Amino acid sequence: VEQIMNMAGEREVVSVAAGMRHTLALLEDGTVAVCGEPWSKRATEVEGWTDIAAIYAGSDFSAGLKIDGTVVVCGSDVTGTKDLSRTWDLSQWTDMVMLAAGDYYLVGLRSDGTLLYTDGFETEENARAHNGMQYWEGIVHIAAGYNHTVAVMEDGGVISAGSNGSGQQVLSGKVQYP
Repeated sequence: VEQIMNMAGEREVVSVAAGMRHTLALLEDGTVAVCGEPWSKRATEVEGWTDIAAIYAGSDFSAGLKIDGTVVVCGSDVTGTKDLSRTWDLSQWTDMVMLAAGDYYLVGLRSDGTLLYTDGFETEENARAHNGMQYWEGIVHIAAGYNHTVAVMEDGGVISAGSNGSGQQVLSGKVQYP
């Protein structure tokens, strides 16, 4: 935390995000400060990020939602060998209003209530587990766990996808969401 405060200087910290071994701080001027020792040093390469509206941290990656609705990312896949800024094609990630960072995957919510998904696992099993998320509509909020995603729909319903190895997707009923 001292390192982040030194990096912030006179600028205020407006939000924070924590990964497995690193912490991000969004500063009031839209830049990002970082500290920690992630498995992949690439997860801390946020120096050039500007115009950031929100920050997110996965296990060994960092993501930023820019004011214009686009997304920046840095870090590594599960093997630590692939630079996500080069292997994740986020060119279609526009008009985004929220992100959710899982272990090694990222989910994005567009202003029209649809979702986008990309992962660093690159396995058929993970793709199957999250299959169908691209068809979800009317989503107002998203959250990501280790290997599952949960979303709140505009009617208050809850939907989930991904691994259910610990019963983390057993949800029922509707929720009130402001």
